[in-house]
Amino acid sequence: MSKQEDYGLEKKLRLRVRVSKSQLPLVRCLVLGKLCSIIIDGMSSINVASLRLVEKLGIPTLPPPKPHKLQRLNEKGEIVVDKQVLMAFTLASYKDEVMCDVVSMEEAYILLGRP
Repeated sequence: MSKQEDYGLEKKLRLRVRVSKSQLPLVRCLVLGKLCSIIIDGMSSINVASLRLVEKLGIPTLPPPKPHKLQRLNEKGEIVVDKQVLMAFTLASYKDEVMCDVVSMEEAYILLGRP
């Protein structure tokens, strides 16, 4: 991928992230050849993969270096994170791997925050 193409993709991703929190767009990506919904949230600092996706695709999980809690991901309040997954995904011509916390969520299969 040329620098110009890379910049174009980065610019498109930034533009999609600039919408209000209540209107975060669902974007489609590929995970192990399967089409999945992903939310790119520039206001978040976490990366999360849904437990349903991880189980359905049989993606191996790892224990986090230190179990921790996430807040405000659902109506139940805090969620204890005891699994992580190295999530490989493709978004158009962009490919990446991101370490994600694994939790039960319904909004999307993957939530990506800022690095």
